[in-house]
Amino acid sequence: MKQTVSILLRKQEGGVVRLAGMLYRRGYEIEHLLVAPDRQANHMRVVATVCCDRFGPGQLLRQVGKLMDVVTAEVL
Repeated sequence: MKQTVSILLRKQEGGVVRLAGMLYRRGYEIEHLLVAPDRQANHMRVVATVCCDRFGPGQLLRQVGKLMDVVTAEVL
């Protein structure tokens, strides 16, 4: 099942790399990853489409929310 997730990250070095690495290690297949600056100067928006056959969207949000750089995460 494909899920599209919108994630607001603090703009820090390696934040997107940590997010992508966490998704990979947890077994999520990343299909699309879009990174863009947010309206707030110190944040960036990440929109990711992932295949999460084994896990539901709730598990995905809980795992993403544990990262230190993540401000908010929601399924679109």
